[in-house]
Amino acid sequence: MNISFEISTQTPATRRSKFDSFGCLPDEFSRYGVHYRLAQRTGMAAIFELRYRPGLKGPIIGWDVVLLVRRPERAKNATRWENTSKIIERFPSPEQWGSLGWSFDRLESAQRKLQEVSA
Repeated sequence: MNISFEISTQTPATRRSKFDSFGCLPDEFSRYGVHYRLAQRTGMAAIFELRYRPGLKGPIIGWDVVLLVRRPERAKNATRWENTSKIIERFPSPEQWGSLGWSFDRLESAQRKLQEVSA
């Protein structure tokens, strides 16, 4: 089976222009010692490649398919955290893994899951 792979051409700034009131998840970020890079996105569903090092230096260690979560941004007030009026995109929490996020070792499997959850 031959499956093509394209890096998203949308930048966070491009997506932000479509959703002015939303804070979009960046195309690249690090979390839990792993570097995530957006590979493909369809609406609120996305595939991220995982590496131990930022950029294209380290080997790909896997692929995550996620349904991004939107929630109010939180800001620290003088004594407590409060929700703001701005809505931001978030990666699913570890507790949501299995229902909003899935891990794969092959790109083809991740692309099939992306098609499934995007339908």
